[in-house]
Amino acid sequence: MSVTITATVRPDHKLELNLPQFQAGQSVRVTVEPVESKAARTTEKSDNPIERIGFMAWLKSLPPSTRTREQWDEFDQQLRKERDAWDRD
Repeated sequence: MSVTITATVRPDHKLELNLPQFQAGQSVRVTVEPVESKAARTTEKSDNPIERIGFMAWLKSLPPSTRTREQWDEFDQQLRKERDAWDRD
């Protein structure tokens, strides 16, 4: 069994781990590596604009919709009909 968890180094430079899935006294191997900061992730090169600039910035960069209110209502109605069909199965 393998478990990956995120922990925070305490001010005394120690880690406290709660691992109820293992038995007391059982030997385990622990590997510690720093978690990448959000700033480091956003500066990485990526072909995916959502990863590169973040979801909200990407969403705001999209052009406005050309659908009318009536077209959106029709789309919502079709989607609702489809969801209702799933519930019956």
